[in-house]
Amino acid sequence: MITFLTESKSQVIELSERALITFCSDISSMLGVDMECSRQEFGNENIKDFKEYFGDLVAVTTVKAEGILKGNFQLVFDQQGIFILSGVINMLPEQMIWENIKLGTLEKAKDMSNVFTEVGIAMVGAWDRVFRKELDGYGSFTYIDTFIGNLWDKTEKKINLPGNEEFVLVPYQMTIGSYPSFKCGIIFPKAFFPDLSATVSEQTDFAESKEDSKIIEEAAEQVIEDDNTKEPPEQEGKVTMDEKNDDVAEEVNALADTDDNEAHPVSQAIRKMAESPAASAGEPITLEERSGHDAVDAILAIYAKDIMRKEIVWGSPDDNVEQTIAKMQQYGTGYVMIGRDKIPQGIVSKSDLTALLSPYLRPEFAKWRKPSDDASLKIRIKWIMSSPVNTINLETLLPEIMEIMCQYSQRAMPVVDQQGKVQGLVTVFEIFKGIIKHFYHK
Repeated sequence: MITFLTESKSQVIELSERALITFCSDISSMLGVDMECSRQEFGNENIKDFKEYFGDLVAVTTVKAEGILKGNFQLVFDQQGIFILSGVINMLPEQMIWENIKLGTLEKAKDMSNVFTEVGIAMVGAWDRVFRKELDGYGSFTYIDTFIGNLWDKTEKKINLPGNEEFVLVPYQMTIGSYPSFKCGIIFPKAFFPDLSATVSEQTDFAESKEDSKIIEEAAEQVIEDDNTKEPPEQEGKVTMDEKNDDVAEEVNALADTDDNEAHPVSQAIRKMAESPAASAGEPITLEERSGHDAVDAILAIYAKDIMRKEIVWGSPDDNVEQTIAKMQQYGTGYVMIGRDKIPQGIVSKSDLTALLSPYLRPEFAKWRKPSDDASLKIRIKWIMSSPVNTINLETLLPEIMEIMCQYSQRAMPVVDQQGKVQGLVTVFEIFKGIIKHFYHK
């Protein structure tokens, strides 16, 4: 059997390319521009090779990986990439972007640092969306910081990249609209691809077993609570935030402590139920007919409209992370729908935000907090939301709901009517509560 070491390098590089394509697609759809990337030949390189490829002035975003992949890797852009990408995202006049391409200086590049911080975090969001769906054992990617300047004289001090080691450089050519192509690349340390003694299948079995236990424990705690849970009040305009650091830290801490962990698939127990023969038993069963069937058939005849939560918290794509955290705390929810007039453009979960935020925003790490840690709170939700949104309809049966959740590794499915407007939300917890209530109230 092939070990993880043999497969991991090619798999990570392939998923990274898909993540970069996803990022380009995000920029294209958000800003109405054509953005494309193409991978070049890659291999083991050293700092001298990097300099020859990228030139003197670069922007480097450092990302921390946790889970089956551990360690830091870097996303690098050359000088033209700095001015083109930041100029397009900042919506600068085309003439000014061309002027910066030709005459841009280090000082002008550093003026773009705030924009490039947002670029880096948006890229981390794209990486997270791809890897959590495709890589067993994936934990999280966390934005660390962005460096802009001449990297090559003290690389270890500036981005913790030792000058005497070889790394895996995966280079790309990027184009945006009619602007010149520019260079970017991903730098992986060799240790990023670990030599694990366990095989991929063994790792997967362990992860699924651990996840099964966690989901069952969470579901049991949820069901014990009073069925008449407090309904959230109607939203009135945008939610404002107290800018005090201790309040932000408290909300981030609460968010992390109540993470829905959407990054993992639904449990194997639900998968087995979805594969039951009763799932394909001909015509749908009416509510009146359910009592005449055995327990499994009756449970599998539950519709989305029977178990969905009807109270949906909405946000705008231009809301930032800080505002979205505030909404989650105010309304006691793990999900915020993004869109308007009940038409979904995206969805963001607690786990999306926890994976993005720096751990130094939590109170216990406050003394090490830096301005770059606060920057993640200002990132707009449109860069990190899951989009497009996978939905189900009011008449979708429970087996199909569970099958879709398994297929897309999601714990929450918006329920839409015939006009595509969101009427409710089905989460793993609604499924558990619906099943258990059936037995209690049969």
